[in-house]
Amino acid sequence: MTMKVHVEVYNKFTTGCGEYNVKYSLPLQHPSLAIVKAAGLIMKAIIEEGTPEMAKKMQDLALAEGALPRHLHTSLFTASSDNRLLTHRSGVNSRPHPLSTCKIQDQVTCGICLEPYKQPRLLKCFHVYCEQCLQRLRCKEIHQNWDELKTHEFIDLDTLTGDVTTLIPSLKKTLFCATHPSKEADLYCETCDELICRDCIVRVHRDHQYDLVPESFAKQEKVIVDSLKPVEEQIATLEIAVESVNTQCALVVERKTAAVAEIRTAMAHLRQALEARETELVGQAEQTAQQKLKTLAAQRDGFELQLGQLRSCQDFVEESQRTCSQGEILRTKSPLVKQLNDLTGSFKPETLALAEQADMKFAHNLPELVKTCQQFGKVYCHPVCPKKCRTSGEGIKVAMRGQTAAVSVEALDREGEACLKHVDSLRCELVASDGSSRVRSTVKRRNQNIYDISYLPQVTGEHQLHILIEEHPTLNSPFTVTVLPNFTAPTNITGDLNAPYGIAVREGGEVVVAERSSNCISIISGNGEKKSFGTSGSGPGQFDWPEGIAIDNGGSILVADYGNHRIQQLSSTGKHLRTVGTRGSGPLQFQSPVGITVHPHTGKVYVADCHNHRIQVLNSDLTYSSSFGRKGSNNGEFSWPYDVSTDGDGNVYVADKYNHRIQVFTVNGVYLKQFGKKGEGEGELNDPVTIAIDSGNVVYVSERGNNRISIFSTDGEFIKSVGRQGKGPVEFDHPFGLAIDKKGTVETTEAEKFDMVLELISGLGRTVFKLFQHPSLAIVKAAGLIMKAIIEEGTPEMAKKMQDLALAEGALPRHLHTSLFTASSDNRLLTHRSEV
Repeated sequence: MTMKVHVEVYNKFTTGCGEYNVKYSLPLQHPSLAIVKAAGLIMKAIIEEGTPEMAKKMQDLALAEGALPRHLHTSLFTASSDNRLLTHRSGVNSRPHPLSTCKIQDQVTCGICLEPYKQPRLLKCFHVYCEQCLQRLRCKEIHQNWDELKTHEFIDLDTLTGDVTTLIPSLKKTLFCATHPSKEADLYCETCDELICRDCIVRVHRDHQYDLVPESFAKQEKVIVDSLKPVEEQIATLEIAVESVNTQCALVVERKTAAVAEIRTAMAHLRQALEARETELVGQAEQTAQQKLKTLAAQRDGFELQLGQLRSCQDFVEESQRTCSQGEILRTKSPLVKQLNDLTGSFKPETLALAEQADMKFAHNLPELVKTCQQFGKVYCHPVCPKKCRTSGEGIKVAMRGQTAAVSVEALDREGEACLKHVDSLRCELVASDGSSRVRSTVKRRNQNIYDISYLPQVTGEHQLHILIEEHPTLNSPFTVTVLPNFTAPTNITGDLNAPYGIAVREGGEVVVAERSSNCISIISGNGEKKSFGTSGSGPGQFDWPEGIAIDNGGSILVADYGNHRIQQLSSTGKHLRTVGTRGSGPLQFQSPVGITVHPHTGKVYVADCHNHRIQVLNSDLTYSSSFGRKGSNNGEFSWPYDVSTDGDGNVYVADKYNHRIQVFTVNGVYLKQFGKKGEGEGELNDPVTIAIDSGNVVYVSERGNNRISIFSTDGEFIKSVGRQGKGPVEFDHPFGLAIDKKGTVETTEAEKFDMVLELISGLGRTVFKLFQHPSLAIVKAAGLIMKAIIEEGTPEMAKKMQDLALAEGALPRHLHTSLFTASSDNRLLTHRSEV
C-alpha cells in the first residue's frame, strides 16, 4: 500500500468525530469476520507504515474505544506470523528481553506513547508501558479475559533495579499436572521422570518411586550438576582450543608480517642489484663508444691530412697551368712530378679500412631473466605436519653412553600421507634432565620420507630427546631417554680371585671384592694391583664365606659374614673395627646374611637376612634399629632376600631371589610396589641376586638364572637386558656381584666354579656319604663342607634332596658331626638345616 493510499484512508477514518465513530466502530462490530479483519488490517497498515503523527493519532483513537475485543486482535494479527499484541507493533519488541540482558537501560521508550516511560509498569509477560497508557488501554482487563494471559500480573519496574535475576522466583508460575490439568503438579515421579499430582499416585503411578518436588529436586540436582561436568570439561577444552586458534592466528599474522618484510627486503635488494647492473652496463656502453670514437677520430685526422696534401698539389698544378707560361711549367715539371709521385706513391688503399666498427650491441638473456624474476621467491606453507610425523627406534627410549643411538622419523603431511618434499628443518637435541648436557645430532635422508637421526650421549641418566620440525615438536616429542653405562666392555673382576661374590666401588675407583672361597676381602686398584686381608675362621677379621660388601659414609668396609652369621666392620685398610650379630632369628641375629647396603641419607645399614627371610635395619653404629619382612610370596614377604639397595629418593629395593622379583619399600620398610616375575622374557627375572642403582635412578639386576643383567626404571618399567651365557664380552656365567662406580661403569663378579661344584655333588647323591667312612679326617671334613654348601647355597630342590638323603642314612656318626662343624662356631646337628 502506497503512502498516498495510506493518507486517503487515514483522512477518511479521521474526518470528523461523528463520521469517525461510525466508520471506525461499525466495521469492527460487523457480523462478518472478513469485514472485521479488513478493518483491522487497515488500522494495522496505518499504525505500522504511516507517518509517526498518523500512527500516533490512530493509536489514540484506538485507545479511546476502550477494551479491544478478541475479534479485533484476530483481525490485526492472523495475517502475520507474529503472534503479538497490537502494542508490540509500536516498538516494544525492539527492546531487549530483560532476562536476556539482565540490564535495564536508563532511557527506554513506551511502545504506546513513543515517549520515555512515565511511571513504567512491567507485566508478567514482560510488556512494559506507562501506567497512564495501561489505564487507557485497559490491558489488565484484556489479560484477565484471555485464558492464556489471565494469570499475568503487573509489577513495578522499580523493583528491577539491580540484578534482574532476583525477580525470577517471584515470576515462577504454578505448574499443573498433564493428566489432571486442574491439579497442581507438586510431586515428581522418578520412575517416569515427570511431574504428577496427588491424584496420579492413586492409579497410574501407584507403585512408582515418587516424592515431593523439593525433595526430588534435591536428589536430581546432583545429577544435573554432574551432567554439567563434561560440559565444563568440554568448555575448558574448547577454550584452550580457541586460545590455541587465536595464538595460531596471531602467529599467522606475525609470520605474514615477517614474510612481507622479507619479500620487500628481497625485492629491494633485487632492485638495487638491477639498478647497479644498469649503471654498470651503461658505463660499459659509454666507455666502449668513447674508445671507438677516439680511434675513428684519429683515423679521420690522418685521412684529412693526406687529403689536404693531395688537394694542395692539385690546386698548385691547376693554378700553374692557368697563370704560368709554358716555359715556367716545363722548368718546374721535374720537381712537381717528383712531389706528386711521392704523394701518390705513399698512398695505400688498405689503410682506408675503418679502424673501428659500429658493432656495439647489448647482449642479454632477457626472456630467461624475466621468467626467473617471475618465479623468484615463493610463499608457501611447509607440507610436512610435525604433529603427524612418527618417530621410532630404540633411541627414543634407551641409549648407551659413548655409543651412537639411532631413531628414524617418518615425515607425513596433514592428511597423514607421506611427505615427499625434502624436510630441511628437521633437527634433534638430547638434553639431560638437569640441563647440564646438550647433545646435537646428525640427520640423513634415507628415502623420500624417512629420515635417520643419530646422536652420541656422553652422560648417563635420564634425558629428554627433542625432535623438531620447523621448531615444532613431532608426535610424542620430547621423549624420555635413559642413557645407560656402556656395556660393550664391562669390568669383570676375576683374574686370580677365588669365588668372588660381593663387590663395591670406593670413591677413588678402587674395587672391593669378597672372595668367598678364600675367606678374604680383596681391594683392587685402578691399575690392577690386588691387596687382600682376612682368613678363614670365626675370630675378628676372619670370615666364613663373606658375601655382601658395602662402603659406609665414613669409608669403612661392611662385610656380611655369611657362614658366621654376623656383620663385620673394617677400616679402609682392612683393620677390624667392630663385629655385630650372632646366629638366630631375634634382633641383631642373622641366618646367613648376604646383601648389605648403606642408606645414603640416613646412614642406616640394611642387611638381607637371607634365611630369616627379612631385612634387618641397623643404625650407623651397627646397633639394632628395626626389621621388616617374613617368609612368603605376598607383598612385603620374601623367599631368600639376597640383596638390598637404595635409590636417589631413599627407597629400599630388595632382590627377592626365589620369588623372582624386586620389591620396593620406604626407608621405614613400608611396602610400595614390586616388579618382575619368573621367566626369560623382557621384564622377567630368574634368580635375581644383586641390585645396583646408579645416580640416574636406573636399576640394574643381576640374574643368575638368565645369565644377564636386566635394567629397569625406578617405576619398574623394563628398559633393556644385557648379556647372555658365555665367556665373551658382555657374556656371563651365573653373575653375582654388581656395582656401579661414579663414572657409571658396571662391575660384575661370577661364581660359576662354585655353582658347578654344587650341581656336580648334588647329582652324585648317596655317593657323597661314602666319604664319611674314609679313614682320613681331612676327607671327612671336606665331605661335610660340601654337604653344608649344598644345603645352604643350592636351590631349594637341591638342598631338600640332600637333606632327605642325609636323614635316610640314619643316625649320624660323631666324626660326621665333627667334620661338618669344627670349622664353624655353630654347634648344631645336620638336621637343623632342614629348618632353613
